Amino acid sequence: SRSKSSEKIHKDPRTTTSYGTGQVMSYIAKKYTPAQVERIYIGIGGSSTNDTGLGALQALGMDIYVKCDNNRERRLADPFTGGHLKDVTRLDLNTAAFKAFRERFPGQNIILLCDVSNPLLGPHGATMIYGPQKGANGKTPQPILDELEAGMTNIAKIINEHLKTNKNTGSANNIDSEVVTDIGTMKGAGGAGGMSGGFYALLNANWQAGAEVLQNVFLQLDERIAQADIIITGEGRFDNQTIQYGKTVASIYKAMLKEMDAREKKGIPQRPKLFVVVCGLYQGPPMEGPSYVPSLSIDGKVAIHGFALSPKRFPAKAAMTQTADCLKSMVENDVRPFLEAYPVASLPASKL
Repeated sequence: SRSKSSEKIHKDPRTTTSYGTGQVMSYIAKKYTPAQVERIYIGIGGSSTNDTGLGALQALGMDIYVKCDNNRERRLADPFTGGHLKDVTRLDLNTAAFKAFRERFPGQNIILLCDVSNPLLGPHGATMIYGPQKGANGKTPQPILDELEAGMTNIAKIINEHLKTNKNTGSANNIDSEVVTDIGTMKGAGGAGGMSGGFYALLNANWQAGAEVLQNVFLQLDERIAQADIIITGEGRFDNQTIQYGKTVASIYKAMLKEMDAREKKGIPQRPKLFVVVCGLYQGPPMEGPSYVPSLSIDGKVAIHGFALSPKRFPAKAAMTQTADCLKSMVENDVRPFLEAYPVASLPASKL
């Protein structure tokens, strides 16, 4: 999901669209039989969009109507973007194409892997928290954020009217109630620029904690954690959102704590474990040295050690365009000496 233009992009969440995601989903529905592909997993997060997923739903056949001159409306032909949010008048979910897709993939077979807990609207919502990362920044970011938030509010009203007459039959593992009447305040609806909320309400999609599915279904992470002395993971940007909004780093760390607590209750001797995060950009308390991030905590337990490419070790541009070289340099000069000095009796320094 990206900008409508394939040319050099000036980041602006008013011009990006999730339409491409819908195109991929539509292709799968047409290309493969139910025996070949039963369900679709969608990783929610890390998008450049702020369109509540309407661009993707439009690609699946849903018609979107926007206001035009003389209090009239028109069906939107162009891919839907964040800039259209404020102009939407209604959504048509009864087109033949959209019905066909929903028959091919009922809601229970659309699985959203979503870890964030942000609502759609408000100071902790999709726009205000993630909008600046997507280009709503600079010298005067507030007008852009206000425009997007007003658009999100408009869409929330339209979706809420839909929810009044169409009970959602999907499930969401990270909301408090199975009956959602206000998409704007729904926990987790702000994931991927509101795509999680839009898909939940309009596709009846199911939610699962993305990190848990990856850890337990695909990676068997609990078993790996039990056998490990050092756990190293990564994050694009390491900041307060990493911990506060349930991103993968926090999920892995909590899995480590869970494993350690289980061993303690069983009276099993434990070796010390080290949790290291290597990230591209760090934003937080002052760094110690060229790349070392001060230890952070989850639930009052200090155990996370981080290393960041930017802003001190390398300029942000170099970190993004020469990532492999920058990572190699930082690992050799910063991470390796740190690990070799860490007292893990069962792992000789020569094996690091």
